[in-house]
Amino acid sequence: MHPDQRTTYLISDISLLIILGIGLFIVDTVVAFSTLLIFSVVAIVLYRALHLKVRVLGKVQSDLLLKVTREFSKSSVHIVS
Repeated sequence: MHPDQRTTYLISDISLLIILGIGLFIVDTVVAFSTLLIFSVVAIVLYRALHLKVRVLGKVQSDLLLKVTREFSKSSVHIVS
């Protein structure tokens, strides 16, 4: 997919979302606010959960990389000696 095509899709999706959002606020404000609130809460919960998961996985990966590097250094020293 061409980068210009991605930009076009992104702009059209955002424009459509804005138009639908404005229409929903005009037609039924209570439903619009409650929908916005629900999706915002879900987005925040997902962000925090994924942020924590990525932090833990990054720590595990870092520890494993250090362990492998140490083992490799030990084995290469024994081979050279």
